[in-house]
Amino acid sequence: PVIQKTYNEEKNGHVLRKQSAPVFRDASGKETVHFPNASTVITLREHQRIAVSRALQESVLLAYGVGTGKTFIYITTAMEMKRIGTARKPLLVVHNQTIDQYAKSFKTLYPGAKVLIPNYAQRSARMRKKTLVSMATGDWDAIVLPQSFFDSIANDPDRERAFVDEQLAMIDQQIAEAEETEGKKSLRVKDLVKLKKTK
Repeated sequence: PVIQKTYNEEKNGHVLRKQSAPVFRDASGKETVHFPNASTVITLREHQRIAVSRALQESVLLAYGVGTGKTFIYITTAMEMKRIGTARKPLLVVHNQTIDQYAKSFKTLYPGAKVLIPNYAQRSARMRKKTLVSMATGDWDAIVLPQSFFDSIANDPDRERAFVDEQLAMIDQQIAEAEETEGKKSLRVKDLVKLKKTK
């Protein structure tokens, strides 16, 4: 342990970031652990507050287990993004079976938030267009959709075509590089050609 400690202090070029949970001030100026506009009925645990803080600074993967409070982390992150201006209308896509849990959790944690969580009727094929218009034009603090509804939203054909063209150009570049370094009949070139045909 002493050698490891000495090595890490003197030679190691990489240090794991240590992040502390954010602290805020309430209306009276007193320090509080509650995020602005959040209910004080719920107090997020330290790891939840750290996760929100990190998610606001960089891309993150939240690989917490069941029951560790991911729902509150996602809700708070969305509301903080809206508050600080990094998102205009945050969209959360959740498992179909957790949509009711999100609705309840949102109301508990941010009772004053204007959140669109389409009910079963609003998600029906007959009402889908009206719901999409409401999503696009409404002044929402956040929108929560079940995955099945999100999957049913058509993508813009021009944007989809541009994405596929970009992917094909990237594969063509990789094929050219592989042919130059490994030869035209290399296994890597063959794999890339197969991949191109799937696009």
